[in-house]
Amino acid sequence: MSATPIVIFGLGALGVFVIVQIYRTIAMVRGSNSRKQRFDKVMQAEQARMEVLKRQADEAAQSVPTSILDDTLPELELDQKAAA
Repeated sequence: MSATPIVIFGLGALGVFVIVQIYRTIAMVRGSNSRKQRFDKVMQAEQARMEVLKRQADEAAQSVPTSILDDTLPELELDQKAAA
């Protein structure tokens, strides 16, 4: 048995190995792009949710009756003086 079939088999195996590695690298790059896109979508949704919560908090703060604020105002002034 000569060395030629062994060399051909080895080169074929090496070629298959290289092709598989290239495929895995391309799949990994595509996967990282889709992960980044999913992350960006989640961040946009989270930012929109925070804006809605902030708007709701502002609306709730505006709807507080002034009588409640007048009752707590002296306590707030005392707390500020004590903190100073």
